[in-house]
This record gives sequence, structure tokens and C-alpha cells, in this order.
Amino acid sequence: MSTSIAGPPSTCCITGVRHEGQPKGEMKKIGEVETYYTYPENKSTDKAILFLTDAFGHSFQNNKLVADDFAANG
Repeated sequence: MSTSIAGPPSTCCITGVRHEGQPKGEMKKIGEVETYYTYPENKSTDKAILFLTDAFGHSFQNNKLVADDFAANG
């Protein structure tokens, strides 16, 4: 089996995206762990996503907006 090296990562791997808007969820604690809760428009709790964030953490606005987008898409 041969192994090839593809080279350095392209810019899409190292460039971030800034999301715009205001977060729709809320900060809550589960025990001693601070979490960000957000829901789809119908407030359904049938499904859940555990969104593990990057180094900026769950309280970073951009990460809240990503979670909001997941929720908005069911």
C-alpha cells in the first residue's frame, strides 16, 4: 500500500466563518456545567444535538449561532 502526502492544508481548512445575528437560545446549568440551550421554532424536544465547540467555547456568539442554525433545521 502506498502512502502519499497531499501537502499543506488549503485555505478552506484554516479560514473561519463569522455568522451574523443574535443568538436565540439561553444559557442554563446542568449540575455545575454551563450549557447553551436552543430549540427549533416549534420548541420540540424530540431530538437533541450535543455540539462540542472549538477552543472558543460554547459562550462564543459564533458558536451559539451555529447551534441555533442546527436547531432551526430540525
